[in-house]
Amino acid sequence: MRCRMLAAILAALATLTLCATTTTPASAAPAAAASSGHHYPPRPIHRPNPVPSGTWHNCSREPTSKQIGALVDHNDHFAGAPGPSCITASDNGHRITIDRNYQPGKGVVAYDAIEFGRYPYSNDPQYGLPAPVAQVRTTLHVRASSGPGYYLYDADIWLSRTGATGPLHHVREMIVANWWHGFAPYDAPHLVKVGHRRWYVGAKMTRGGGRHLLIRFFTAHPTRRAYDNVPALLRIARRHGWISNRMTVDSIGYAPECWRGCKGLTYLAFPAKH
Repeated sequence: MRCRMLAAILAALATLTLCATTTTPASAAPAAAASSGHHYPPRPIHRPNPVPSGTWHNCSREPTSKQIGALVDHNDHFAGAPGPSCITASDNGHRITIDRNYQPGKGVVAYDAIEFGRYPYSNDPQYGLPAPVAQVRTTLHVRASSGPGYYLYDADIWLSRTGATGPLHHVREMIVANWWHGFAPYDAPHLVKVGHRRWYVGAKMTRGGGRHLLIRFFTAHPTRRAYDNVPALLRIARRHGWISNRMTVDSIGYAPECWRGCKGLTYLAFPAKH
Protein backbone atom coordinates (compact mmCIF):
# COMPACT_ATOMS: atom_id res chain seq x y z
CA MET A 1 0.00 0.00 0.00
CA ARG A 2 2.75 2.42 1.01
CA CYS A 3 4.67 1.62 -2.18
CA ARG A 4 1.64 2.42 -4.34
CA MET A 5 1.11 5.77 -2.52
CA LEU A 6 4.79 6.68 -2.91
CA ALA A 7 4.65 5.89 -6.63
CA ALA A 8 1.60 8.13 -7.09
CA ILE A 9 3.31 11.06 -5.29
CA LEU A 10 6.45 10.70 -7.43
CA ALA A 11 4.34 10.67 -10.61
CA ALA A 12 2.56 13.88 -9.58
CA LEU A 13 5.86 15.63 -8.82
CA ALA A 14 7.22 14.64 -12.22
CA THR A 15 4.17 16.21 -13.91
CA LEU A 16 4.60 19.49 -11.98
CA THR A 17 8.28 19.65 -12.87
CA LEU A 18 7.46 19.15 -16.55
CA CYS A 19 4.92 22.02 -16.50
CA ALA A 20 7.29 24.36 -14.71
CA THR A 21 10.08 23.83 -17.23
CA THR A 22 7.96 24.15 -20.37
CA THR A 23 9.04 27.23 -22.41
CA THR A 24 7.11 29.48 -24.79
CA PRO A 25 7.84 28.61 -28.44
CA ALA A 26 9.74 31.17 -30.49
CA SER A 27 6.71 31.67 -32.72
CA ALA A 28 4.84 33.27 -29.79
CA ALA A 29 7.39 36.08 -29.41
CA PRO A 30 6.14 39.65 -30.06
CA ALA A 31 6.51 41.11 -33.54
CA ALA A 32 9.61 43.08 -34.51
CA ALA A 33 9.88 46.71 -33.40
CA ALA A 34 8.61 49.48 -35.62
CA SER A 35 10.95 51.99 -37.18
CA SER A 36 12.20 54.66 -34.82
CA GLY A 37 10.63 58.11 -34.91
CA HIS A 38 12.07 61.59 -35.13
CA HIS A 39 12.47 61.99 -31.41
CA TYR A 40 13.03 58.58 -29.91
CA PRO A 41 14.88 55.35 -30.66
CA PRO A 42 13.09 51.99 -31.11
CA ARG A 43 11.18 51.02 -27.99
CA PRO A 44 11.54 47.64 -26.28
CA ILE A 45 9.00 45.01 -27.26
CA HIS A 46 7.03 44.00 -24.19
CA ARG A 47 3.44 43.88 -23.13
CA PRO A 48 2.75 46.23 -20.21
CA ASN A 49 1.11 44.71 -17.16
CA PRO A 50 -2.56 45.75 -17.35
CA VAL A 51 -4.39 47.18 -14.35
CA PRO A 52 -8.05 48.29 -14.40
CA SER A 53 -7.49 51.67 -12.74
CA GLY A 54 -5.44 53.50 -10.14
CA THR A 55 -2.09 55.25 -9.77
CA TRP A 56 1.26 54.03 -11.03
CA HIS A 57 4.64 55.43 -9.94
CA ASN A 58 7.77 54.34 -11.74
CA CYS A 59 11.48 55.24 -11.58
CA SER A 60 13.60 53.50 -14.18
CA ARG A 61 16.66 53.87 -16.38
CA GLU A 62 14.90 51.86 -19.10
CA PRO A 63 11.60 52.42 -20.94
CA THR A 64 8.71 50.95 -18.96
CA SER A 65 4.95 50.83 -19.58
CA LYS A 66 1.75 50.28 -17.65
CA GLN A 67 -1.59 49.59 -19.28
CA ILE A 68 -4.47 51.23 -17.41
CA GLY A 69 -7.79 50.44 -19.07
CA ALA A 70 -7.52 51.28 -22.77
CA LEU A 71 -4.54 53.62 -22.24
CA VAL A 72 -0.85 52.84 -21.94
CA ASP A 73 1.29 55.17 -19.81
CA HIS A 74 4.85 54.99 -21.04
CA ASN A 75 7.92 55.98 -19.03
CA ASP A 76 9.91 56.55 -22.19
CA HIS A 77 13.48 57.13 -21.01
CA PHE A 78 15.78 56.87 -24.00
CA ALA A 79 18.62 54.37 -23.97
CA GLY A 80 21.88 56.04 -23.00
CA ALA A 81 20.25 59.12 -21.45
CA PRO A 82 21.78 60.04 -18.06
CA GLY A 83 20.01 59.25 -14.79
CA PRO A 84 16.66 57.56 -14.10
CA SER A 85 13.25 58.69 -15.31
CA CYS A 86 10.57 59.08 -12.63
CA ILE A 87 6.88 59.60 -13.41
CA THR A 88 3.49 59.18 -11.72
CA ALA A 89 0.44 58.18 -13.75
CA SER A 90 -3.02 58.79 -12.26
CA ASP A 91 -6.67 59.50 -13.15
CA ASN A 92 -7.04 56.04 -14.69
CA GLY A 93 -4.08 56.67 -16.97
CA HIS A 94 -5.24 60.04 -18.31
CA ARG A 95 -2.68 62.09 -16.31
CA ILE A 96 1.12 61.92 -16.02
CA THR A 97 3.42 63.99 -13.78
CA ILE A 98 7.20 64.05 -14.29
CA ASP A 99 8.76 63.69 -10.84
CA ARG A 100 12.44 64.29 -11.56
CA ASN A 101 14.46 66.66 -13.72
CA TYR A 102 16.12 65.19 -16.79
CA GLN A 103 19.79 65.83 -17.43
CA PRO A 104 20.68 67.08 -20.91
CA GLY A 105 21.82 64.49 -23.40
CA LYS A 106 22.01 64.22 -27.17
CA GLY A 107 18.74 65.78 -28.25
CA VAL A 108 15.44 64.71 -26.72
CA VAL A 109 15.97 62.42 -23.71
CA ALA A 110 12.37 61.42 -22.88
CA TYR A 111 8.82 61.30 -24.22
CA ASP A 112 6.70 60.04 -21.30
CA ALA A 113 3.48 59.52 -23.20
CA ILE A 114 -0.18 58.76 -22.64
CA GLU A 115 -0.80 56.37 -25.54
CA PHE A 116 -3.66 54.58 -27.25
CA GLY A 117 -4.12 52.49 -30.38
CA ARG A 118 -1.78 49.87 -31.82
CA TYR A 119 1.89 49.67 -30.83
CA PRO A 120 4.31 46.75 -31.11
CA TYR A 121 3.66 46.04 -27.41
CA SER A 122 -0.08 46.81 -27.03
CA ASN A 123 -3.29 47.06 -29.04
CA ASP A 124 -6.63 48.32 -27.73
CA PRO A 125 -9.23 49.54 -30.28
CA GLN A 126 -11.50 51.25 -27.73
CA TYR A 127 -10.72 54.74 -29.09
CA GLY A 128 -11.09 53.76 -32.74
CA LEU A 129 -7.48 52.97 -33.67
CA PRO A 130 -6.07 51.46 -35.76
CA ALA A 131 -8.25 52.67 -38.63
CA PRO A 132 -7.81 53.62 -42.29
CA VAL A 133 -7.13 57.33 -42.78
CA ALA A 134 -10.56 58.06 -44.28
CA GLN A 135 -12.35 56.24 -41.42
CA VAL A 136 -10.65 57.85 -38.42
CA ARG A 137 -13.18 59.42 -36.03
CA THR A 138 -10.84 59.91 -33.07
CA THR A 139 -10.34 63.28 -31.38
CA LEU A 140 -8.13 64.33 -28.49
CA HIS A 141 -8.53 66.89 -25.70
CA VAL A 142 -5.24 67.76 -23.96
CA ARG A 143 -4.23 69.92 -21.00
CA ALA A 144 -0.65 70.73 -20.05
CA SER A 145 1.09 72.59 -17.25
CA SER A 146 4.05 74.91 -17.73
CA GLY A 147 7.34 74.96 -15.85
CA PRO A 148 11.12 75.20 -16.16
CA GLY A 149 12.97 73.17 -18.73
CA TYR A 150 13.39 72.75 -22.45
CA TYR A 151 10.43 70.91 -23.96
CA LEU A 152 7.72 70.72 -26.59
CA TYR A 153 4.24 69.32 -25.91
CA ASP A 154 2.86 67.43 -28.89
CA ALA A 155 0.54 64.64 -29.94
CA ASP A 156 2.48 62.00 -31.87
CA ILE A 157 0.44 60.24 -34.58
CA TRP A 158 1.88 57.19 -36.36
CA LEU A 159 0.73 55.92 -39.75
CA SER A 160 1.61 52.75 -41.64
CA ARG A 161 0.61 50.59 -44.57
CA THR A 162 0.15 47.69 -42.18
CA GLY A 163 -2.92 45.49 -42.57
CA ALA A 164 -4.99 44.06 -39.75
CA THR A 165 -2.23 41.57 -38.95
CA GLY A 166 1.53 41.53 -39.23
CA PRO A 167 4.37 43.59 -37.75
CA LEU A 168 4.10 47.37 -37.83
CA HIS A 169 6.03 49.29 -40.46
CA HIS A 170 5.52 53.01 -39.95
CA VAL A 171 5.83 55.21 -43.04
CA ARG A 172 4.53 58.56 -41.73
CA GLU A 173 4.63 60.45 -38.45
CA MET A 174 2.56 63.52 -37.65
CA ILE A 175 3.15 65.73 -34.61
CA VAL A 176 0.59 68.28 -33.40
CA ALA A 177 2.27 70.77 -31.04
CA ASN A 178 0.27 73.01 -28.71
CA TRP A 179 2.78 74.39 -26.12
CA TRP A 180 6.56 74.74 -25.69
CA HIS A 181 9.21 76.35 -23.49
CA GLY A 182 12.79 77.16 -24.47
CA PHE A 183 12.06 75.69 -27.89
CA ALA A 184 11.99 77.39 -31.29
CA PRO A 185 9.37 75.76 -33.54
CA TYR A 186 10.55 74.16 -36.73
CA ASP A 187 9.94 75.98 -39.97
CA ALA A 188 6.42 75.09 -41.16
CA PRO A 189 5.56 77.34 -44.13
CA HIS A 190 1.82 76.73 -44.63
CA LEU A 191 -0.82 78.48 -42.50
CA VAL A 192 -4.12 76.58 -42.22
CA LYS A 193 -7.25 76.89 -40.12
CA VAL A 194 -9.07 74.08 -38.30
CA GLY A 195 -12.16 75.26 -36.45
CA HIS A 196 -11.20 78.40 -34.54
CA ARG A 197 -7.46 77.62 -34.45
CA ARG A 198 -4.72 78.37 -36.95
CA TRP A 199 -1.76 76.07 -37.50
CA TYR A 200 1.57 76.30 -39.26
CA VAL A 201 2.17 73.06 -41.10
CA GLY A 202 5.04 71.54 -43.07
CA ALA A 203 6.75 68.23 -43.79
CA LYS A 204 10.29 66.90 -44.23
CA MET A 205 12.16 63.60 -44.24
CA THR A 206 13.79 62.47 -41.00
CA ARG A 207 17.48 61.59 -40.81
CA GLY A 208 19.25 58.39 -39.81
CA GLY A 209 17.71 54.95 -39.43
CA GLY A 210 13.99 54.47 -39.85
CA ARG A 211 13.69 57.38 -42.29
CA HIS A 212 10.13 58.52 -42.91
CA LEU A 213 8.17 61.65 -43.72
CA LEU A 214 7.54 63.80 -40.64
CA ILE A 215 4.47 66.07 -40.83
CA ARG A 216 4.44 68.94 -38.31
CA PHE A 217 1.55 71.08 -37.06
CA PHE A 218 2.41 74.00 -34.73
CA THR A 219 -0.39 76.11 -33.34
CA ALA A 220 -0.06 79.77 -34.30
CA HIS A 221 -1.02 80.73 -30.73
CA PRO A 222 0.48 78.36 -28.12
CA THR A 223 -2.06 77.11 -25.60
CA ARG A 224 -1.98 74.70 -22.67
CA ARG A 225 -5.51 73.47 -23.44
CA ALA A 226 -6.13 72.15 -26.91
CA TYR A 227 -8.61 70.12 -28.93
CA ASP A 228 -7.03 68.06 -31.70
CA ASN A 229 -9.57 67.29 -34.41
CA VAL A 230 -7.57 64.40 -35.83
CA PRO A 231 -9.82 63.72 -38.89
CA ALA A 232 -9.56 67.40 -39.95
CA LEU A 233 -5.76 67.40 -39.52
CA LEU A 234 -5.53 64.21 -41.58
CA ARG A 235 -7.57 65.84 -44.36
CA ILE A 236 -5.10 68.73 -44.50
CA ALA A 237 -2.13 66.35 -44.66
CA ARG A 238 -3.90 64.39 -47.43
CA ARG A 239 -4.65 67.58 -49.35
CA HIS A 240 -0.91 68.39 -49.39
CA GLY A 241 -0.15 64.89 -50.71
CA TRP A 242 1.75 63.79 -47.59
CA ILE A 243 -0.54 60.86 -46.74
CA SER A 244 -3.09 58.77 -48.63
CA ASN A 245 -6.30 56.87 -47.89
CA ARG A 246 -4.35 53.64 -48.37
CA MET A 247 -2.56 54.28 -45.07
CA THR A 248 -3.65 53.32 -41.56
CA VAL A 249 -3.53 55.51 -38.46
CA ASP A 250 -2.14 53.12 -35.85
CA SER A 251 -1.69 55.10 -32.66
CA ILE A 252 -1.56 58.46 -30.92
CA GLY A 253 0.50 59.51 -27.90
CA TYR A 254 0.65 62.79 -25.99
CA ALA A 255 3.56 64.11 -23.89
CA PRO A 256 6.29 66.74 -23.77
CA GLU A 257 9.38 65.97 -25.77
CA CYS A 258 11.93 66.84 -23.08
CA TRP A 259 15.50 67.93 -23.75
CA ARG A 260 16.30 68.84 -20.11
CA GLY A 261 14.56 69.77 -16.85
CA CYS A 262 10.77 69.15 -17.00
CA LYS A 263 10.30 68.22 -13.33
CA GLY A 264 6.76 68.97 -12.19
CA LEU A 265 5.21 69.03 -15.66
CA THR A 266 1.70 67.54 -15.50
CA TYR A 267 -0.42 66.79 -18.53
CA LEU A 268 -3.69 65.07 -19.37
CA ALA A 269 -5.06 63.46 -22.53
CA PHE A 270 -8.71 62.52 -23.13
CA PRO A 271 -9.24 60.66 -26.42
CA ALA A 272 -12.72 60.03 -27.79
CA LYS A 273 -14.24 58.17 -30.72
CA HIS A 274 -17.15 59.85 -32.52
